[in-house]
Amino acid sequence: MATKISKSITAFILCLFFCRALAAGTGTATANFNIKVTDNNGTTGISTSGFTRGFDDYYHLKTICKELKVDYDYSSKNKKVVLSFGKRSCTVYQNNANKLLPENPAMRENKLYVSRNGIVVILHKLLNADVNYVVKRKEFIIKGNIFSASAKSKPEPPPAPLSESRKKVVQEIKGEKFDLKKIIIDAGHGGKDSGAVGPNNLQEKDVTLDIAKRLGELILDKMEKEVVYTRSTDKYVSLPERCYISNRSGGDIFVSLHMNAAVSRSVAGTEIYIYGTQASDEGANRQAIRENLDTPGFYDKALNLILGDISKKSNENASILLAGFVEDELTQNIGTEGRDNKKIMRAPFYVLANTTMPSILVESAFITNQNEEEKLKLPEYRQKIAEGIFNGLKKFSEALDNDESETSKNTAAAQPK
Repeated sequence: MATKISKSITAFILCLFFCRALAAGTGTATANFNIKVTDNNGTTGISTSGFTRGFDDYYHLKTICKELKVDYDYSSKNKKVVLSFGKRSCTVYQNNANKLLPENPAMRENKLYVSRNGIVVILHKLLNADVNYVVKRKEFIIKGNIFSASAKSKPEPPPAPLSESRKKVVQEIKGEKFDLKKIIIDAGHGGKDSGAVGPNNLQEKDVTLDIAKRLGELILDKMEKEVVYTRSTDKYVSLPERCYISNRSGGDIFVSLHMNAAVSRSVAGTEIYIYGTQASDEGANRQAIRENLDTPGFYDKALNLILGDISKKSNENASILLAGFVEDELTQNIGTEGRDNKKIMRAPFYVLANTTMPSILVESAFITNQNEEEKLKLPEYRQKIAEGIFNGLKKFSEALDNDESETSKNTAAAQPK
């Protein structure tokens, strides 16, 4: 009898130990899982790595995002992933600091895994739809049309060629007696907001502030125009505050300075943006989402109602002209060899939507590209960027005083692709 009791106790202890091991994630090894995602238009099968912990399955988050066309931007420095789908986004922290997920994520072999309940939460937030999980079939059921191309908004076309805009630009500016006296320089990010971070931990906020100061000095010394900074030190300034500073000061043009970022570290180049209610392409949309993270709910509003479509259209042609000059001069000054330079693009950046003057946003380089990050560390390269932007501003200022033929000559090379 005593022997039977002893064996029962031993079996019970072993069972407890085994269950505890499973709960701690030391049970089933990583394996390939086949899951399904079904919406109103059909079913997509996904093969992903995963494992079982306790009574729950964990899936490799990046694989699921890739299959569902969800943008996945991981920051090793901040231990977080920013996910975006269309105009919606959410952030998943490796330690679940924001308590978004019902269970903490798990890291295995440098891969982030999320429980099936966590995947349900993420898909619900990104798709704004009812999401359920069927355990027996390993299937996520979504009430919606996420696989339908018609569900996505059409990108706004690129700006009209500058050759078609120059007459209207000159007429509008000269007709209103436009006088370029005050230039707003907006150094992106700052303080608690580091912005994008390079492979070797160079922070966007530091680069933009340094270039902003160099640009301001060039304007003061060589153009003799007034300069207003939205920030001149490493401090946090919210996007609404930046717009308030710019509009209150009565600036004549607004130049926002940023460094680009991409999941693929091979992506490089310069991009210049003007305001658009819809982005020119998916890349432009991702960038706008990243830069607008400071304004929760921003994408849930119609941007043309925030400032007013009439106000933005009255500045559009001048913004196109300004962007064209800056694009040409900047890429020429820092060199275009080996760079994937795009012409003027549109995107719904908050600061472009809410400033009442001709406005552009300059993504000088991709800080996530190691080669460009190394260049951005050099003071002489930052000076080249500042000089390139300055040359563009100077050409824009000169165009206001020149006749139509001179304006045409100055903008001939700035045709959007």
